[in-house]
Amino acid sequence: MKIERLRDNNIKINGMSKDEVILYLMNKYGEEIKRFVYFLTVDWDQAADITQQTFIEVYQELDRAFKHPSIRYFIYSMSIQKVKERNRWTFTRELFVSYSFRSNEEILNEDQLLYEAIINLPVRYKEIITLIYYCNFSVEEVSGLLSTKKSRVMSLLDKGKGRLQRSLETQGGDFSWEII
Repeated sequence: MKIERLRDNNIKINGMSKDEVILYLMNKYGEEIKRFVYFLTVDWDQAADITQQTFIEVYQELDRAFKHPSIRYFIYSMSIQKVKERNRWTFTRELFVSYSFRSNEEILNEDQLLYEAIINLPVRYKEIITLIYYCNFSVEEVSGLLSTKKSRVMSLLDKGKGRLQRSLETQGGDFSWEII
């Protein structure tokens, strides 16, 4: 990746201006980040806002972003940071969250059951399961993204998979799944 600093203190990356680079990154990673953030927040409006804030910050930190081994990793770490900031703010304003429950007569397919089980996990488990199995990050990368030890990520992953298994068993009665 060739980065050059121009006289007006702007940068060019591979011959593209900063604006062109951010548009490229938004087109390449925008939907992926938005779906990831939605998975953590369970709110499309919040996901869109956080995704937008993430790319604004990536734009502001673009020269720093390309010093990382992976721009995708950098964008994910920014989005996680934004979700955590929003969660701290939301937690102080809202005392409870209301869930909409479906009736028992409604038939759900396996993907819907899995999705609902993951969505209802506590954020720390949902975050790790999503990063590893949905976003295809390694345990080491997740450890770096979340600024925690590899052993902690493994422990949370194991506990999260156990909770997910129990949740799926209670949702589906005699339903049996081999977890990831």
